[in-house]
Amino acid sequence: MNGTSSSWYDYYLADDRVSSLRRNAIHSRLITLARAHTQLDGTKTVLDIGCGDGRFLARLSDETGCRTHGIEPEDRLVALCRRRGGFTVTQGVATALPYRAHSFHIIFIDNVLHHLCGMNDYTSCFKEAARTLLPGGMLIICEPARSFARRLARMAASLPLLGNLGVLRHNIEKYEKEKETFDEWIRLSESVIRLIPSLGLETVLLRRTPLKVFGMWRSRPSK
Repeated sequence: MNGTSSSWYDYYLADDRVSSLRRNAIHSRLITLARAHTQLDGTKTVLDIGCGDGRFLARLSDETGCRTHGIEPEDRLVALCRRRGGFTVTQGVATALPYRAHSFHIIFIDNVLHHLCGMNDYTSCFKEAARTLLPGGMLIICEPARSFARRLARMAASLPLLGNLGVLRHNIEKYEKEKETFDEWIRLSESVIRLIPSLGLETVLLRRTPLKVFGMWRSRPSK
């Protein structure tokens, strides 16, 4: 999103072979979390902020019948979304969503925040999500977590034998490409999460794994 170089997207477009299974697993978990707390069907309008190549939205549309929308800043990924079809995609950024207030029942933010540039961007992103959620709507996020496992993987990648393993090497190269914004997110993520309830969003779930943090917030109903 904001502050992301085009070189990252070159890398993203070549990412399928290594990370497809991992991404599918995350998408499954996001759908499962959403279904546990709200109904997913053709009556729901859903936004994916930073929708990438649209794979998640296409799956969500096929499996649930939701009316799905995505926003993505990168030209080539927007073009991929439009070729994929099955949902509406708009070119734009997370910090200034081009939608009216109270437009969506559910908003997903999946591995986007660690591409933004600091607290102002994080705050703007969540303010925009809160603004465009319908009263009672759900915000669901999945982002990297501070983790011993990540540090261990980075150290292991420098060893001649382990460093040649494709998935491990891929993760290290990916980290190096996004190191500055990734480290900024890790440093500030807990402060950001504590900020979210002040934006009119009630915490429904906050779950951390060694590699990811999953969060869910509900927009407070209008009085």
